[in-house]
Amino acid sequence: MTDGEENLLNSMLIYHYPICVYEGEIYIEGCASACDPQCKYLGEKVFCILVCSPGCHCKPGYARDDNNVCIPQEDCPKKE
Repeated sequence: MTDGEENLLNSMLIYHYPICVYEGEIYIEGCASACDPQCKYLGEKVFCILVCSPGCHCKPGYARDDNNVCIPQEDCPKKE
């Protein structure tokens, strides 16, 4: 395989078979909320829009912490 063929294959894998970085994330191909749940806003009403672009989002029952990592919602810091 030439370098050009290998680069093409690698780019196809990146764009057609995405991998989410964090364990608490899933890849959604279609429409999803523009706002993942966030620990600091759990229990509050948050206005979000629906976007139709693929990407990594928190799994159900997970929320983003202050480091933008999806963690189980029960592990979110308790509000004072």
